[in-house]
Amino acid sequence: MRASSRIPFAVLGGAALIAAVLALRPGGPASTVATPELAHAATASNAPGALVPFLRFSGTGTITVKPATAVIMVGANGDGHSSAAALAKAIKRLSAVQDRLLGLGVAKDDITTTGNSTYEDWQVKGSWHAELSITVKVRKIADAGSLLSAASDAGASNVSGPSYSVADTHAAYAEALRKAIEDARSKAEAAASQMGVTVTGVVSVDDQNQGPVMPYGVMYDKAMSAPATGGAPTPPVPVNPGTQDIAASVLVVFSYAK
Repeated sequence: MRASSRIPFAVLGGAALIAAVLALRPGGPASTVATPELAHAATASNAPGALVPFLRFSGTGTITVKPATAVIMVGANGDGHSSAAALAKAIKRLSAVQDRLLGLGVAKDDITTTGNSTYEDWQVKGSWHAELSITVKVRKIADAGSLLSAASDAGASNVSGPSYSVADTHAAYAEALRKAIEDARSKAEAAASQMGVTVTGVVSVDDQNQGPVMPYGVMYDKAMSAPATGGAPTPPVPVNPGTQDIAASVLVVFSYAK
């Protein structure tokens, strides 16, 4: 009987000990375990160094311009039994071409030497070849066709071009760049309106291309431009400069706020 009567007292003693431990915890017996709250979307902080919410969009801009000047390329070749002999023939031929162009009103400063080489024919020993080339800036595009034909008639081995350029490439590209940024901003504002926020500024602008690329004309070979029978001058090469598209592409980061 004594052993069994001790069990209730042991249980009561254990319960009293547990109650005492709970009473000693912060908040006492009334404290409860906190339940986790639902996560909220992060909001922009005004603290120094805090990250600013941003939107990132690409944009493109294109403007169409008319070329202002043209460039043609002229080459003269010579053959001989030595490097010097081949070069002398090429020089004589190119000099005649340059004299003809100068006589037609091309300024000396608008003629630039771009190539000069001699080499031995690996198939025919003792036979040498020389190649000379110049570029000619044509300030009046309408004259480009007649200058190509005149150079060929004067003895050029080959002529090519024209290639075109605008008067102020930098100004044209700056305008295309401005349009590209406006295009990116319009996209950012459309997205911001759906988010219930407002675009507040530009964080960065990254230029995505290398600037305008100018097209070159097609090679106009001597065989295509030989003077007509009887020595009549070759008709001017048809030239139509058309227009050029100057394009810009950007990646812009915008800041926004509620």
